[in-house]
Amino acid sequence: MIRANRRVNQKEIANAVGISKERVHHIVTTVLGYRKVSARWVPRQEEEEEKKEEEEEKEEEEEEEEEEEEEEEEEEEEEEEDNNNNNNNNKNNNKDNKNWIMSRSTSV
Repeated sequence: MIRANRRVNQKEIANAVGISKERVHHIVTTVLGYRKVSARWVPRQEEEEEKKEEEEEKEEEEEEEEEEEEEEEEEEEEEEEDNNNNNNNNKNNNKDNKNWIMSRSTSV
């Protein structure tokens, strides 16, 4: 009946088949896997497919976010490395300056 007319309601099905509306609801929703959308019955398979697509999109977004985070971490590590190199260069320059000053002061 549902496949013939998706706008049929549970009461009409219950009267035609001779069972309670609650039993009709159970059969239609649980056994057959239909749900009510805008006063018509729609198979749940469509909803499940949509959920799968959404999950796949979420997974792709999460992977992209992870890649971005990894790139940011790599950039931070490179910056730290550059800073360390600069600090070492500054220390060496300071030592050279001290040595130069010491050499100048002793020669005078």
